[in-house]
Formats: sequence, structure tokens, C-alpha cells
Amino acid sequence: MTFRHKSASFKVLFTFAVIPILLAWTGAKGVAHAGIGSFLWPIAGTYLETTGERAQIMQISADGNISFITSDQFAGLGVLGESYSDSLGSWKWTGPRKITAELLDVSVNKTSGTFEGVAAYTAYINFSYDLKTAELICEGAIYEPGVDPYEPGVQPIEGSEFHCGTMVFHRVGVRGYHGNYRF
Repeated sequence: MTFRHKSASFKVLFTFAVIPILLAWTGAKGVAHAGIGSFLWPIAGTYLETTGERAQIMQISADGNISFITSDQFAGLGVLGESYSDSLGSWKWTGPRKITAELLDVSVNKTSGTFEGVAAYTAYINFSYDLKTAELICEGAIYEPGVDPYEPGVQPIEGSEFHCGTMVFHRVGVRGYHGNYRF
């Protein structure tokens, strides 16, 4: 084997060794070093936040969609005393193990059932290093019927602005058991 051939082989091996390291250092949008193997979107899955008063389920999809189900959403505990629907939205990477999501839900008067507007909010979600927990904070407001919350210059309903406190979600794993049967 000539020196030239050995040098070319070394360059190829070096390149294939360095690319994964560079992806990890740049974060490949924060996932290459997360310890989940080669799964491109390791945060995809279902997460649960539960307290004595409520429970919330967060579903993050690998395709950039996110949704929330909240146990108290029909109790009239919204910022204006309204009930609200499940939240649906989109997310994007904003740092290593960090995403930002834009979400919407429909606000409804809890007694009459009439449509009161659309709540638009931004959620900031930070994942633990092992991706088993997610810490979320959010802020948003409700917009009157017929108003697109993303139209430039629109104003929310007065007094409808809200901030949610810090919520900590835990990843729901598959146990491999169903009744007495093991898969």
C-alpha cells in the first residue's frame, strides 16, 4: 500500500468519524448528543404533568406538531372564566434540547356554549439531558371571534393575557405489559 493510498484511506475514515462529532457539537438542532441513538426527533412522544388539582397530556410529533389535553379545560377555569378546547400547534427547535411552540385553542362560554374567541399562546419547552422530563412555561392571550391572532397589529381581548406557571412533564414510556400478558 502506498503512502498516497494510506493517506486517502485516513482522510475517508477521519471524515466519517468527524461528521457525527460535528453534528453533536452543533446540536443537530440539539438531538445528536441526547443519547437516544439515531432517532432523528427523540423528543417525539407523550408526556404527562399531574398535580393534585389537574393533569395535562402533551403529545409531540416528529413532524413538528404538538397538542395538549388538559383535565380542567371544560371547568370554566380559563383566563376569562371560559372553557377551552384541546390545544393544537406547531413546534421548532430553538436550542439544544429546547423547542418553542405556537399553539391555539378555542374559547367557549361555559354556560351558553357560545364561541368567545381563539387563544393563541407561545410555549417554551426545555428538555432534560436524558429527555425524560420537559419543563414548560407559556404566555398568550385570547382574540375576539373573527380576528386572526397572527394578523399584524391585532389586539387581544382586554384582560385576556395569561402566563402559565412552570409545568414539569414526564415522558410516558411503554412498559411492555398489558394485563397478564407480556408483549
